[in-house]
Amino acid sequence: MPSTLDPTAPATPAGKSKPASCTAFGCSRDFDERRYVYTVISPRAGGLSIGVNLNPTRCCNFDCLYCEVPNRKVGQEQPVDIARMMNELRDVMTMVSTRKLHKHPYYHQLPDGLLELKHISLSGDGEPTLSPNFLEVVQSLVHFRALRMFPFFKLVLITNASRLMDDNVAKGVELLEAHQDEVWVKLDAGDQARFEKINGTFERLDDVTRGIVSVGKKRPVVIQSLQTAVNGSGPTPKEVEQLIDRICQLREAGAKIASVQIYSATRPVWNTEVGHLKLSNLSAIAHAISKRTGVRAVVY
Repeated sequence: MPSTLDPTAPATPAGKSKPASCTAFGCSRDFDERRYVYTVISPRAGGLSIGVNLNPTRCCNFDCLYCEVPNRKVGQEQPVDIARMMNELRDVMTMVSTRKLHKHPYYHQLPDGLLELKHISLSGDGEPTLSPNFLEVVQSLVHFRALRMFPFFKLVLITNASRLMDDNVAKGVELLEAHQDEVWVKLDAGDQARFEKINGTFERLDDVTRGIVSVGKKRPVVIQSLQTAVNGSGPTPKEVEQLIDRICQLREAGAKIASVQIYSATRPVWNTEVGHLKLSNLSAIAHAISKRTGVRAVVY
């Protein structure tokens, strides 16, 4: 394994300051006081992403070390007010299509190319599939797209993959177009110990893997793997190998993997133990994944 994966390699500290205020590249989820719909320039989207926040009360079943969301909660998420969500989405889509967004203080200095809508994501301040009316949210978004009030847009589900085998979640995912929409699944670790350490959960990684396979057999999935430093140390060579082993297991089980996104804790986070990995570390991890699995791994 390349020396850049040495756990003693220095990492840029995240710092002790709280997350930055809203910008084009890191807008708060209450964009212009909306509860559910926000906008952000996303490197992984390649431009403008409209997010639908299914977790405005910040409920999540993970407690990731690198999470930038403060005061996360464990418990039952409130149902999404679908009527309000759709009204907010129409408003924001109108801002984009009429170029009104170009005049917004967060965006007015950006080039036009960055303000072209790349997708609408189902994400939020927690795990979106925990929403009790997740299926109804997906149904509403698919119906809204079918009305063709706006140019076609891609839907992307961004999930920690822990609930992909739940009935209503599975039904919602099945509504997404297999050749147009995307499912991005979190996989930060290949073994249970690092999974619990980084993602702060007692969920079973094997169960998460089965969820990814259940979707990946029917449609290609994108793996999101955030690699971070904890107290100055990144993942060990063994931990990287375990991650690659897990990706190989997914493929052997029949999951179709479109690509792997490798990135670090680029936004300011609340946990002062967390730092950013150098680009050389991330590139080495991506290269090792591509070499062993044959899957395209991209660094962001």
